[in-house]
Amino acid sequence: MLGQYFYNESLRKTIIAFGSLFNDIAITRKDSSGTEVQTMKVPLAYGPKQKFITRLTQDPGATQAVALTLPRIGFEIQSFDYDPSRKLNRTIRQKKVANTNDKKLKQMSTQYTPVPYNMNFELFVMAKNSDDGIQIIEQILPFFQPEYTVSIKEVPDMDIVRDVPFVLNSVGYEDTYEGDFQTRRAIIYTLAFTAKSYVYGPVTTAKPITKVQADTYSDLPATAPTRVQRFTVEATGTGDDDDNIGFHESTSEWVQMRRSEDAISDALGVTKEIKQEIIDPKPVVRRTEIVPNEGTEHIDIDYKYSRENFYHLIERGQDAIEGILDLAKEQEHPRTYEVAGQLIKTVSEVTERLADLQEKMQKLKEVPDKGPTNVTNALFVGSTKELQNLLKNKDG
Repeated sequence: MLGQYFYNESLRKTIIAFGSLFNDIAITRKDSSGTEVQTMKVPLAYGPKQKFITRLTQDPGATQAVALTLPRIGFEIQSFDYDPSRKLNRTIRQKKVANTNDKKLKQMSTQYTPVPYNMNFELFVMAKNSDDGIQIIEQILPFFQPEYTVSIKEVPDMDIVRDVPFVLNSVGYEDTYEGDFQTRRAIIYTLAFTAKSYVYGPVTTAKPITKVQADTYSDLPATAPTRVQRFTVEATGTGDDDDNIGFHESTSEWVQMRRSEDAISDALGVTKEIKQEIIDPKPVVRRTEIVPNEGTEHIDIDYKYSRENFYHLIERGQDAIEGILDLAKEQEHPRTYEVAGQLIKTVSEVTERLADLQEKMQKLKEVPDKGPTNVTNALFVGSTKELQNLLKNKDG
């Protein structure tokens, strides 16, 4: 921060603006008949009041060739005060786009919010008679009610133009009439002003962006996202009338290759990207769709579907184990062996679940039928009377 040279001339421009307000004041002198006999412009100078009073009281023949002429206006800076009531957000930045040496390209200039400061001025008017002093004061006071606003181009590089109010705080009067007849009389009016100005920091310039890359990902896990495409746009600076700059566009394709299961790669954060080609793709085992018919039980369908899933998981797990073991040999990292052990445990659990499925299916097939195996039905053909006679004969 400190040590970086910059000079925006903010304070200097405020001082110049304040002095220019009183640079064209003139007075006239008339004779007893009211005829104008003299018109003179009141000189303006920067310096402390005491310096001019000392010059005024000095013997012109001793140290000065010419005595100090009156009337005269002078001003000086009294103090700088921070104004918190005009404070703005310090993180806001003002921006400006400008041309570079290459007219086709632009550059960005930025500057942070300025700091508000009140500049306190003291203006004094010295005259040798009351009429001269009143003429000067009367040309000043009507314009301050109580402020007079001046537009100042504070930072030309950023095209910042700000209205700075100059506030009249008070007017003092002093008449040095005491002394002998050889002492020069001086009537002094003292006017106190406050300029509500701002102090600006350095201007930073950013280089133009000539190349942009945009990546497209198929997923966004915590680690190792899968990139599938990169789109690159680069400014060439050879645009035509319809194109301000001119661009060169290119697209790159990526195919994500993983040597093991997604869970392993995500855990290790290890992925391999091969640009515009696919290496050793894993064949996809097509599942046989089982369509139930009239003689197929639902339990058999569920069993076959579950068994195929277990077979598929075990095969993929074995491939993943081989890949993670190869990777562990290459990296020799403890985390890699830890993941390999977890994967072996997972495949073992899936194998046990397959065996449990076989056992449960076998038990279901061995469940005895609790209903009667043979049913004998007797059928009587005849009338009711014949049935009664038959029952009587059977009882006898």
